[in-house]
Amino acid sequence: MNNFSITSRHENKLSPWVTLATKGVTKGNGQEEFYHSFRQADYVTVMAVTKDAYIPVVRQYRPSL
Repeated sequence: MNNFSITSRHENKLSPWVTLATKGVTKGNGQEEFYHSFRQADYVTVMAVTKDAYIPVVRQYRPSL
């Protein structure tokens, strides 16, 4: 279980197609960290597959999702 909370949110519309979203997240140590993501009106998702049929996976904390 993650010990964090989203303490602030801000969106900056860069164009009709792209918005920059910023979230302030306070973790267990009490310090606020900022995470950024882009929101797009239209986008493509890509999944990589290696030659030997493996799918690379990265485990990471991403509060913007």
